[in-house]
Amino acid sequence: MPTQEELTLLSQQTDKHINYQEEWSSKKELDPYAKSLPGKFCPAPFSSLYIQTNGNYRVCCVYQGITKGTMEVGNIKNNSLKEMWNFDSICKLRQELVNGKNSRGCIKCWKTEDAGGFSHRKHLIGKLGPFIPKMLEEYDHTTGKMKTFRIRWLDILWSNICNFACSTCGPRFSNTWGKFAKKFLTEPVLDYDVGSGMGMHLEKTQTIENDYVISSMHQDSNIINEVLNVMPDLHEIHFNGGEPLMQSENYRIMQELIDKKYHKLRLWFHTNGTILNYKGQKVLDIWAKMPPECIKITNSCDGMGAKGEYIRYGWKESKWLRFATEVNKRGYGYSICYTVSLFNADHWPDFINWVYNKEILKHQDAFSTNFVLNNQINGQILDTETKKEISDKLETFKNSLLEKELSNKERFALVSATSSIQKFVNTDYNYPEISLRKARIYFYDYITRLDKMRGTNFLETFPNLHRFYYICKEIHDTEMGSH
Repeated sequence: MPTQEELTLLSQQTDKHINYQEEWSSKKELDPYAKSLPGKFCPAPFSSLYIQTNGNYRVCCVYQGITKGTMEVGNIKNNSLKEMWNFDSICKLRQELVNGKNSRGCIKCWKTEDAGGFSHRKHLIGKLGPFIPKMLEEYDHTTGKMKTFRIRWLDILWSNICNFACSTCGPRFSNTWGKFAKKFLTEPVLDYDVGSGMGMHLEKTQTIENDYVISSMHQDSNIINEVLNVMPDLHEIHFNGGEPLMQSENYRIMQELIDKKYHKLRLWFHTNGTILNYKGQKVLDIWAKMPPECIKITNSCDGMGAKGEYIRYGWKESKWLRFATEVNKRGYGYSICYTVSLFNADHWPDFINWVYNKEILKHQDAFSTNFVLNNQINGQILDTETKKEISDKLETFKNSLLEKELSNKERFALVSATSSIQKFVNTDYNYPEISLRKARIYFYDYITRLDKMRGTNFLETFPNLHRFYYICKEIHDTEMGSH
């Protein structure tokens, strides 16, 4: 077990740059810390809460549930934060992790780590390092309960209000997606509802009348007051979405922090990078009322040009660049998150070179990658030949990094991220609930219908994926023609 001093140092290094890979990857400090902790320890169930757009509580943003029906274990419309803290399924998860079991619910972290990627578990180990000894001290090994209600990390999505309808997203996280999802669900060719693994499920409350909005709030909600009450123990709040800079609750919390001069708490915004004004206020002017070290921004972007616009439907290059430029002028912690799907696995080198040439980043390794697991757009369903072409392109890119003017840390992090994309794509698709054949059928149906609804053109935008597209079309036509 690392000492308190070592864990504090690790956390300080983690906070130095928003891209959590920089210090860990270059000095290889993370693995020794992680391996010295009990079992498969992850701080999430011991210290964090993740509240979804519909109010459901999960351990963290990537948690899948100990069993298929236990992904969500409570709802802030019916339970207080304190009540949800020691639910039975959460206690069981704590025990599984401490005892070294690869819990089913944590499959995304295990798959990310197996691919050599940087998992949410590893992120939290570094981020919450100084608090880990206290977590273990307050943990009851017999019952799995925490003896004290103490939140260090809060990940909250007040609603799904968002101005984008990304091809890798769905209506749970974007109300703009609602109108598309409604057509997928009411004009069924294939089953896109609950359990399909396609991310199309609409809540009962999502209707055209309310613009497909779902919210974790309700009329008599006390949740904001609960959040304000736990602030003395909080280390960081992660504002996700929807689009967090379009959500009024986040501005209320920021105003409370400004009024009370509560500057120990870090606010992390995961934004699409297009919102600079909110109800007549300039977002950057609000942030300027807090010390720069309180604000961290992860700016999502999955490609530039036509590919970027296709994947992140609603994205405009000029708007995104303006936001990135303005934020970096202010000296906030800043990074870019690239979500890897079959659309853009091969686009990574072009994207990195584009960002590099725009001189947006102070640190050229201020990137994080996230892998899409939605079955119909998972990069692992690509055909073998296309996978090889992508892998070869990524290998060439890694070699080219040796000639760029980069620090050793920057070069190491970019090579590591590129290798993790290679490994993920080259890994055989293995999700028992939905076969590879079925996933490819869904891909063709999904793309065909999405293009028709949006007026986009997959084949024109992604010429490198023509072979894969026609493989899926043949399987789809054979299968659907037999019904």
